Amino acid sequence: MNHIQTNVHPSLNPVIITGMHRSGTSLTASLIQKIGVKLGEQLLEADVFNPTGYFEDVDFLEFQRTVLKAMSPSGDFSSHTDWGWTERETLDRSLLPTYIEKAQALIQAKQQRSQIWGWKDPRTSLLLDFWHQLLPDARYFFVYRVPWDVVESILRQKGSLFCQRPDYALRVWAFYNRHILNFYRANRDRCVLVNTFTMLKHPEQIAPLLRDKLHIQVKKALSHPELESIYQDNLFHTRDWQHPLVSALEALSPESFALLSELDQVADIPSYFDCRSKLDTPLAAIPFLLHAQAIHL
Repeated sequence: MNHIQTNVHPSLNPVIITGMHRSGTSLTASLIQKIGVKLGEQLLEADVFNPTGYFEDVDFLEFQRTVLKAMSPSGDFSSHTDWGWTERETLDRSLLPTYIEKAQALIQAKQQRSQIWGWKDPRTSLLLDFWHQLLPDARYFFVYRVPWDVVESILRQKGSLFCQRPDYALRVWAFYNRHILNFYRANRDRCVLVNTFTMLKHPEQIAPLLRDKLHIQVKKALSHPELESIYQDNLFHTRDWQHPLVSALEALSPESFALLSELDQVADIPSYFDCRSKLDTPLAAIPFLLHAQAIHL
């Protein structure tokens, strides 16, 4: 794809928030909007899975859904094309130039010279190079969550595909985070990468990262009381790395844990997960492991 310029005001470069689904992107977007980044007028409505809201601009959401579905290979029935994932894990990127004009029109409609703007959508994780060509001065705020929590959240939320093949949730987590990691490594000066739970423990670090690394002039830092007014602890939790489910998943998918380690090594706010190999599977993990094997995890 050729380098393409748009008429984005240089002092109001967009902030793009993304990460794997069920990784805290909505929560992160709510925090960033709280400190001064406008994420759209018409946002996706809250529902039982995100009762505080998704903070997704409906126009960007529908555009990216359309693009990813078109790019997904046909005939692959083991797929979740709304997320741009199929079992073959390929996307036909030769189709992207046909969407440039629509993307440019969308950008022009959303940008305002009077305030900082941006959008949030997990699907952006798979279209980072596309947007980078259109918005060369954009800034990116990436979040990642440990894989076992994402898998558990997806299995609670999604339908038959992931219930029949829970290993797909783990594969989608890796698919998304590989795209994020590769883009981050190539564009560190315009990206922030944070672990969701560590960020929640230190919300005061969000504004300095936006200001000092991304050069985004936000209104204020986020305080713990403000976080508590947004963040509902009962809706977003994590399992300790010593939990038997974690041990079972590590035994079944060591490559996912290796990817988590890579993310932690470069992240601006890492997870601090202890990813050292364990020689033996704890006895408590055996029931989880046997159940996972029985359902092809």
